[in-house]
Amino acid sequence: MDNFIAARSQMGMSLAFHIIYATIGVSLPLMMTIAEWRWRSTGDPAYLILAKRWAKGTTILVTELQGILTPDTTLCLDMGSFHLWMARHLYSFRARQILISNGQQTLGVALPWAIAATLVRPAEKVLSISGDGGFLFSGMEIETAVRLQSNLVHMIWLDGTYDMVAVQEEQKYGRPSGTKFGPVDPIKYAEAFGAQGCMIQSPDQITSVLKQAFDTSGPVLVGVHGDYRDNHKLFQEVSDQSVH
Repeated sequence: MDNFIAARSQMGMSLAFHIIYATIGVSLPLMMTIAEWRWRSTGDPAYLILAKRWAKGTTILVTELQGILTPDTTLCLDMGSFHLWMARHLYSFRARQILISNGQQTLGVALPWAIAATLVRPAEKVLSISGDGGFLFSGMEIETAVRLQSNLVHMIWLDGTYDMVAVQEEQKYGRPSGTKFGPVDPIKYAEAFGAQGCMIQSPDQITSVLKQAFDTSGPVLVGVHGDYRDNHKLFQEVSDQSVH
């Protein structure tokens, strides 16, 4: 197979996955709405169970993000519980498309990486993602992004805790300690630095809000509340020696 055919094959596979995941991302919110409506109209608990299963915030977010991760997008990932979901379930078919620091506990790295990506790849869309805890490690760099007029979108998964630390503390000590903190308001934080901010209030807004953010000039902070109740399951297949 020559280089031309190999490149075309890779592009075809990438487009196929993007189309599939985009279709799932559009249909899931509709399916949840129909399931909840059927539960309310019939009282059948099976529909409520379906709606709750489909409404798992983390999996829906990853599915929606897969549709947005087109070949002309650079994705920068921070460290945190959300990072585990992305690393396990998000696909990329382009080298150096996803910047990720596996196992290095580099809290706060995503936003600076995104700023650098806008300088190196000015023609591409740049999306960075962090939890609210990781964001607070380097959130002041929004000032740098505003000053450089960096066209980037930074998504913050909000839950008010250092969840990955809490899960590991529970595994090792039987209880979490010192892992909760106050609320983070992405809109007010962004406006304080002269940037734009917005919130995703429901699953059906994920794609539309992110598209609006990408169409906005300059840095944009996007907040979304994440459901981390199933995070402990991500550690069930991890060796005990890797939990410190």
